[in-house]
This record gives sequence, C-alpha cells and structure tokens, in this order.
Amino acid sequence: MVNSQRCTNFVTQIKFKVKKQNTYMTEKQTVFLAIVNRFLEIWRGTQDVQEQGNARQHFTRVKIMKLFYFFCMLDEQAEIRNSNLFGHFVAYPFGPVNEEAYEFLKSEIGNCLFEAMCRNEKVDLPLLTPEIENIIDNILQSPQIGENGMEIHVWNNLIKMPVDELVELSHQTTAWREAYLYSSEHDMNVEDNLAEDKRLILKILSNWGTT
Repeated sequence: MVNSQRCTNFVTQIKFKVKKQNTYMTEKQTVFLAIVNRFLEIWRGTQDVQEQGNARQHFTRVKIMKLFYFFCMLDEQAEIRNSNLFGHFVAYPFGPVNEEAYEFLKSEIGNCLFEAMCRNEKVDLPLLTPEIENIIDNILQSPQIGENGMEIHVWNNLIKMPVDELVELSHQTTAWREAYLYSSEHDMNVEDNLAEDKRLILKILSNWGTT
C-alpha cells in the first residue's frame, strides 16, 4: 500500500513536469511503454471486471520481455525491430531480453508509470506520435494465418499464456538458441532464421489452448 501510494505521488509529480518541460522520457522509453500499455489493453479485453484489477500479478518483467520479443519478431515491416529503437536482444536463461527496455522498467520512473498503467490510470506519453501509434496497432492487429489456413489470434494467445510457457516458446527460436549456446556475449540476431522461427511460433500458437 505504501509503495502504491508512493508511485501515485511520483506519477503526479511526473505529470507536473510534463506540463512544464513537455518531456520526461526518451523516445525509446515512450515507445516501449506504449507497447506495454497496448498489451495491458488486450489482456483486459479477455478478462472479467474483477480480474482486471490483478494486472500487476499477471505482468511480471519476465513476461513483458517475452511479449516484447515476440512483438519485435512479428513486426512484418521491421519498423520497430530494425530501427534505432529496439533491434538488440540478449539471450538470458529465461529467454530474450532487451536490456535497455528492461533497465527502464526497473527504474523508479519506469516502474511507477508501469504500475499506473496496471491500475488503468492515464499516463501521458508526450513523445508518442500518431505514426508510431499506427505502427504499434498494425503489428498487434495484423492477421496471422496458420498452416491450416485459419486465422490465429496471436496476441490474445500470447498475452494469456503463462510466463513459463512464454519462456519455453522463446527457447524454440533459432536466434535465442544460437546466442545462448554459442555466443560468449549472448548477443542475439533476431533476423537469424526469422522466417522459419515465425512459422514455428505461429504453428505452436495455432494449437495453443485447444488440447
């Protein structure tokens, strides 16, 4: 309760700074939080009203990092993945991590803004442009077709998936395996075998929740 109140006060201070300075985050941090907020919106659409209040319990940092990795992987036009925003992931034991985004999520400002989003509070993102919003929506809303020709509800499935299954799913990708097993720095190249990795992920998702 104390931490929640502290974050609420902190967010209030941030909003004041926004009005005075018109910015408090970098473009990367803004885009990352906008993506996370869309994950939360999709999740709320699959839950009843009572469960919606438990968003913070469902969205651990590990889960967010896995969802964010799949978001970049499924970016068909590579507008986020290959830009100066989020092209670099590192292979951790629990799957791919974008270290810059992860460190921001752990920071005081990042954590407090994220918790405000979990409480469904409005968070100002002054550097978020309509163009970036459209890119995010296109990635999340673009239909994905499985091998059986049926449309896959990719993001409903990914966002509802338990974190241990998300980790296991990320371990299926060539990019993670090559970096974790054979690279001393564990630096990932998301483009490695990308087309085959996407086919594999979509095949798994097309069957998820049906057995």
